[in-house]
Amino acid sequence: AGLKETLSTLVSKVAALDQANTNQGCKIVSLEQTRTTLSSQISTQSSKIAAQSSKIAVMERTDTAQNGRIATLESTKATLTSKITALETAKTSLTNKINTLETAKSSLTKKIAALERTRTSQRSKITALERKATKIVQGPTGSLRSAACLVTCVGNTGKGNTTWTGSSSSGYTYTWVSMSGCGFVSTPIISATVEGGSYTYLVLMSLLYASNTQFSVWMEGWVFTSRYPTGYSPTKPGTSTATSGQWNVHWYATGYVC
Repeated sequence: AGLKETLSTLVSKVAALDQANTNQGCKIVSLEQTRTTLSSQISTQSSKIAAQSSKIAVMERTDTAQNGRIATLESTKATLTSKITALETAKTSLTNKINTLETAKSSLTKKIAALERTRTSQRSKITALERKATKIVQGPTGSLRSAACLVTCVGNTGKGNTTWTGSSSSGYTYTWVSMSGCGFVSTPIISATVEGGSYTYLVLMSLLYASNTQFSVWMEGWVFTSRYPTGYSPTKPGTSTATSGQWNVHWYATGYVC
């Protein structure tokens, strides 16, 4: 009876051990599953970490590139700031020079205005003296005006620039002289002479068709002189003679402008 109880106890213990072993196996299986799950999760996390590390590396490279660009921009900014400062300095210098020139210009303008006033005053005095020095006692039209309106105007038709018209075969030539710039209101008193080569001293000269704006000078024939008592007539004076000799008219006229 004692052996049976001992055997029964051992059998119970073996059964308990088997049950415990079975339970341990189940736990091991569960742990293996957990390990597999954890390994899978670890692999997934490792992949994520690797991806994140790659992104971080890319971001770090990008950050480095951005820092390089920022450094370049900062350098460019410093250069531009320096140039702007230089330009501002140059602008200030130019502004100062412009102000100096404007001041000088204003001063010169005032001086010029003063000189113009002085010149006008002197012209008025000269005109007054000329009017006092000149007096018409008998005008071409017979009527006299105020001495304040009296003006003397002089001119020259130009050597080589005077237009002569006429006939060499008939022995005459003439030119028109303009006095339009003088402003005469009536026919003035005119005096004229012809200068040039080709024997102008052997030709008769007359003033014709005088008005307040123009007159004509006529040259005709050859005259008899003590030097040429029988006359001098190798050719007759005409347009070609006057043109080749560069005949030109010196004249002055005194008349009224008001």
